[in-house]
Formats: sequence, C-alpha cells, structure tokens
Amino acid sequence: QAAAQEAEMSDFDKFLDRWNTRGGVLLGCTLLAVFLAMFKMGVEAAGVDELSAGNWSSFVGFVILMVYTSQYLNRVATKSTTYAEQLRMYEREVMMQRMKELDEEEIKALCAEVGVSMEELDETVGSDAALKELTTKEKVLAMFKQSTVRAVDPRAGS
Repeated sequence: QAAAQEAEMSDFDKFLDRWNTRGGVLLGCTLLAVFLAMFKMGVEAAGVDELSAGNWSSFVGFVILMVYTSQYLNRVATKSTTYAEQLRMYEREVMMQRMKELDEEEIKALCAEVGVSMEELDETVGSDAALKELTTKEKVLAMFKQSTVRAVDPRAGS
C-alpha cells in the first residue's frame, strides 16, 4: 500500500515529503536562519548600513514566513495534509475490507439500496469480455477502487 503511494509520487513530491518531519522542519528553519544571515551580510557588503540591512533581511524573512503559512493553510483548507491523505487511504482500505466480507446477496441488496444498477457496474468495469464475467461483488470492488472517497466532516453541519 505504501509502496503504491511511493510509486505515484513525482521526484518533486518526494523531495517535499522529506521535509514533512520534525527533523525536516528543524533543518529548514536552520537553513532559513543561515540564508537570512548571509543575505544580511550580502546587503551590508553592497554598501547598505547595518540597520537597513537588518530591516531588509527581516522583511525577506517575513515574506518567506507568510508564503509558507499561506501554503500550509491552503493545504489544511483543501485537506491535502499528510494526516488527511493517510486517513482517506485508511478509510478506503477499511471499506474495501468490509465489502470483501459481504456475500453476493448482501452486495446486490446494498447496490439496490444506494441506487447502483447492474448497467452502471458494467459501465464501470469496462467493455472487455473478461471483465464482464466478473461477479457482482468483484464489479462493486472494482467500482469502489476507481471512485474517490469524499470525507465528510461531521463538524461542518448540513
């Protein structure tokens, strides 16, 4: 399961994922402090007085902090944090396991209850003749794997 997620990640995503640890945050803060100190020294070397160079480095640090904070808040708002993604994967796996435990009659009753017809199941699995020979349970599992699970926040109200 984790290997499948790793295979889906691009190189850039893998690079960013390395920073999603406590050590990554500490290293990032250290690198930021070193960058800002070097920036201040560079501005001073360019002939700006020490007080103005400090103001400029503080401004640059503030801008970097605001960009980071806005990106984080965006990830929280869109539920694309690591925790939310892990929770979504866990919920999907639990539902898949529960679906596997049901027998054919329970699957058919469940499909009827939620309004999924046999034609919709056939459309979902495709037009390949081998796929058409799948049992109803296998078709439902295939449909569930292809769908996305929308997490409902109970605190959001109706």
